Amino acid sequence: MRNGRTKETDGRVGARGLPWPCAALFLSLLLASACHSTPSARPYARPYPDLKQSEVLNIQVVRQAKAIQFTNTTARAFGPSTVWVNARFCQPIDGLGIGESKTLRMKDFRDEFQDTFRGGGFFAVEPPSGWLWPRSKRRTRMGNR
Repeated sequence: MRNGRTKETDGRVGARGLPWPCAALFLSLLLASACHSTPSARPYARPYPDLKQSEVLNIQVVRQAKAIQFTNTTARAFGPSTVWVNARFCQPIDGLGIGESKTLRMKDFRDEFQDTFRGGGFFAVEPPSGWLWPRSKRRTRMGNR
């Protein structure tokens, strides 16, 4: 370092000799993989019931990017029910009054294996779930109907 000389190095840094960019990349990938979590189990997840459709109701359904919104335009109120999407994914609701609207997040719908509805998008890891086909099943005091 004196007399204008510089110290010669072989490009290695640290005790094991890893270059800093490689170590930083490895550490960031390790931390990013730790951020992934599995969805929490929902007690309402179950297989689609083997029932026949009894009637078609005038309930308007609109799928948004990450939610489903529906409005009861019938002249009757509904008690506790289960909303089904594509005869696979379900989510319970407390009820739906006359003229009432509800918005449910798509990620809260579960199937019998606790899988969530895949919405797709640019950064989606898996292909999206197919066409949105909502159904509803009312619960009665004697059990499910």
